Amino acid sequence: MAKARILALMGSGEIAPKLVKTHREIITKFHNPKIVLIATPYRFQENVKELSEKIIDFFRVSLLSEVIPVDLPDGKDDSYSYVLPELDDDLKYNKLLKEADIVFSGPGSPSYALYRWQKSLTKDLLTEKLLNGGAVVFSSAAVLTLGAYSVPVYEIYKAGEAPKWLKGLNILEAIGIRAALIPHYNNAEGGTHDTRFCYLGERRLAFLEDQLPRDTVILGIDEHTCLSVDLDESAVKVSGLGNVTVRYRGESRIINTGTTLKLDGLREIISSLMPDGKEDPFSRKVFSGRQHQETTEFEQTGLHDNGVNADNRGADTELREVFLGFEEEFVHSLNEKDADKIFSVLSEALNFLMSAFLAADPLAEESIKFALNKLKSRFLLLLRELVSCAKNGFVDKKILYAPLVNGLIAMRNEARDANLYHEADRLRDILLSAGIQIQDTADITTWNFKD
Repeated sequence: MAKARILALMGSGEIAPKLVKTHREIITKFHNPKIVLIATPYRFQENVKELSEKIIDFFRVSLLSEVIPVDLPDGKDDSYSYVLPELDDDLKYNKLLKEADIVFSGPGSPSYALYRWQKSLTKDLLTEKLLNGGAVVFSSAAVLTLGAYSVPVYEIYKAGEAPKWLKGLNILEAIGIRAALIPHYNNAEGGTHDTRFCYLGERRLAFLEDQLPRDTVILGIDEHTCLSVDLDESAVKVSGLGNVTVRYRGESRIINTGTTLKLDGLREIISSLMPDGKEDPFSRKVFSGRQHQETTEFEQTGLHDNGVNADNRGADTELREVFLGFEEEFVHSLNEKDADKIFSVLSEALNFLMSAFLAADPLAEESIKFALNKLKSRFLLLLRELVSCAKNGFVDKKILYAPLVNGLIAMRNEARDANLYHEADRLRDILLSAGIQIQDTADITTWNFKD
């Protein structure tokens, strides 16, 4: 059965009571979901461990779900970086993101997160999750990274830098929307001064808005509020305490909490704010199926003199599309337990990588270098999957154990029928010591491995 495809964007309050129901609705769309917490946005903070534990406890207590924290290696002097042992393996990071049913990320610094995510597989893996099945649930600072452009909030609000845009991950392209995302949209912490719009205030937001390309809108999400998009149902829902605002050049449309509408309805609201004769930014091809495909390129648009340009992903896309073919063949061969085919696919992929690296001009533009390094990471991810398969064997462990386990279970049932409960318990304990847990029902006894 195909997995649900959900994009959930929270303005704040990701572990507060008002959004517990929203989290539950997402979790219940998956069977025993694997949930991963990306710690990157707050990795630089002194309380990184405390924040991770707080989020893990929230999922465990309020949602009865376990969470695995992951992050990319910091890349700095180990004596200075704030290290959690489980966070420092890029292969593990990529593998867990790929395997996760739900990927969650929240508080911290958007600029710090973007700095570390831009050169990694993070965008690719999140986009593929929305395409092939899974949920991306981001809040607060992490939400800021998902649009076409992002705001370096700390640098502007705390350090006094001039307002500017950073290039975002542009995950929203997966639903055919080109926007800058602004969480904390209704913030009122300033009291006597304007801290709406994620602490920017109206004056700075208007200045920034004027620098955006003409096909880019602003999507504002109030605090303790979630904008959820179900890609399979093509449905949009606003939940929580506040509203969602679509803004274009100072003009706004508000989508109230409790509203549900079709994704096309959201696109129509955005298009209604565009000036007459403007190209419809949603006429482009978007992700609609479950196979690998790319959106067409957004037009190259400069942002005046602030140094931000639209994505230049031609080389990245071309190389990635070829490698995705190898990945699909690898997964198929792995599922078929075809060792010869697995070797053949990995050999072809390795030859492709070596040829690509050898053919690359040493003076090639950065996008080519990033693309090649991403492919190298993807190849290592395939090797990690192969290692995991080699450890567990190509044959299902349960099939191997079944004759012995079923025989012991039959002996235990016979002992119980003869009221030899001590013998029945001894047989149960033997199974348990081997890592096998049994479950008695009215009609049958089932078993599985403890983990």
